[in-house]
Parts: sequence; C-alpha cells; structure tokens
Amino acid sequence: MATLRERILARCPYDEAPGFLHRFFESLGRSETVHPDILRLSIPLASFGTSGGIVVSHDVDVALSRLDDFGIGRHRTAVAWSQVDEGLFPTFDGELTIEAQEDRDVCVLSLDGWYEPPLEVAGAAVDAVTGGRIAKATARELLRELRRILECACRLKEAAASR
Repeated sequence: MATLRERILARCPYDEAPGFLHRFFESLGRSETVHPDILRLSIPLASFGTSGGIVVSHDVDVALSRLDDFGIGRHRTAVAWSQVDEGLFPTFDGELTIEAQEDRDVCVLSLDGWYEPPLEVAGAAVDAVTGGRIAKATARELLRELRRILECACRLKEAAASR
C-alpha cells in the first residue's frame, strides 16, 4: 500500500461545510439510478500529459463513517472505496477532513490515507513508474468535485438569505 495526501481550499465557511457534505453523501442513495453505496470517481487524462479534456470515470463502492474530532475546527470522516468492476482505479482507505481556517469564509478539504493500485502486480508496476499519479489524480478530482458542491451550496444559501 502507498500513502496519499491531497488538500484543496474551498470558499465555504467551515461551520457550513460538514452539513453540506453530509447532505451530498446522503443524496447518493436517493437517486433511482444510483446505488446508495456507489460514488463515481474520475481521472482527467490531462493529468498524464494528454490533450482534449478526456476524462475516465469509474464507479466505486464507498463506505463513510463519522470519526471523533480531536480539536476544534476539524471534522473527520472515515472513507474507503473499492472498485465495483475491474478498472484503473485504486482502492482507498483513509479520512476526508474539513478544517477551519483563520479566514472564516474558507475551509480546507483533505484526503489522507492509503491506496492499493489496481490490477495487482501490473498495477503496482504502473503505479511505481507513474509515481502514483492515477491515485493522486483521482483524489484531486474528488476534492475538486467536493469543493464545487460546497461552494455551490454556499452560494445558494447566500442567495436565499439575500431575498
């Protein structure tokens, strides 16, 4: 297993972010076309030097559970995923953390944990050659999507409050 740590800044107050993400993850099970434990992960192939905006997506089984927080200003969720079918996506076991910042209008999302490359020995060899770029690109894209969800939810709440 290899370690993974990715972080991203989101323009959403820390006080709002955990609730918005909780509602998003709950909504995964409310769609008639999405299994409650399925999350679609994506890798933009531009991460590997290609052009054209091609994105490879794959469904993973995801498990989430709230963890105790050790300190003020940090919300931790255990997250693990594994492939639904064979594919290029690594399995993952770790934490999604939301951290408060001095600027109350922003928070930091981070994904920390361990991943296992796909395709056993062949996948481990590709992972070693690419320096874990598939896992890192997957984590970055997930964090970007979660940031988009948080920032959109914040803008909607602000717009509703100004009416």
